Amino acid sequence: MQFIYFFPDEMVVTPASLTEAGLLSIISTPRSGEITGSFLSGQVTKGPSGRRGVLVASTEGSDQVDLRYEADKQTWYPPPTPDEDYGHPCGYWIGFWTDDPPTPADLARPDRIEGLEVTMADKRQWLVPIARRFGVGPEKYKCELPNHYKRDAETGRIVWPVLARYAELWDLSGDLAEVFIEPYLEDEPPDETVGKKFTVGEGWETVAVALGVNYRVGFWEIFSLGLLDDLCLRDVCFAVIDFAAIRTLGESLLSKKNETEDSSDGTSGGEDSTVTTDPAGPTNTPSGS
Repeated sequence: MQFIYFFPDEMVVTPASLTEAGLLSIISTPRSGEITGSFLSGQVTKGPSGRRGVLVASTEGSDQVDLRYEADKQTWYPPPTPDEDYGHPCGYWIGFWTDDPPTPADLARPDRIEGLEVTMADKRQWLVPIARRFGVGPEKYKCELPNHYKRDAETGRIVWPVLARYAELWDLSGDLAEVFIEPYLEDEPPDETVGKKFTVGEGWETVAVALGVNYRVGFWEIFSLGLLDDLCLRDVCFAVIDFAAIRTLGESLLSKKNETEDSSDGTSGGEDSTVTTDPAGPTNTPSGS
């Protein structure tokens, strides 16, 4: 099943109005640099707000859309209040059929980016794209997101920036790398302070953007389905930068360093000679963005 959206007091919705609400890019996948209007809409005399309005649902990847309002068979969430400033401000309700909520298969975009499967709080696996991977060579990090070739207007050289729809995830992955990867590249091993500067609010934003690449979800869809807990928040953020790979590398380098130091002072390292620490998860102070 798909999400159903309700716009109270509206007579009609258009791609332009859905774009203004921040919804069209969620329910439709960009193609050839443009957003297509892959949605179905219909008027109802009474919606979840008790008023007339318009119901909207994505038709992307669906053989059939059940676009009805039945209060006793559906779960609905109202628009955020003014003080809830996370995600895109919206004036629409989000709902789904209670006995058939949207699944990853229902919400998958047609062309997904390869990554890591993460089991979210719904006990289902969601494919999280790897955006940035630590590497060797002239570039410290390798971009794993689709890019395009163009000629730089100032230098005249050929460059290959990330496609616009993935640019936000690429930027967020840079923040993650600075907090969680860079400490492993220092001469001294990382300690328990790793990740302390990364807040829950920043984690929420990262999860919404990352899952939105491969699925027709945004900030409020994720919370409506109850997909997040502390473990999922950490796992999605780590998947975006393939943290498991850099931690393995860091532990290997640290182990070799300890072996070298032990050899130089005439001792041999036992199995307890290397102490590693898991990075701290995001702090529980939401960001203001």
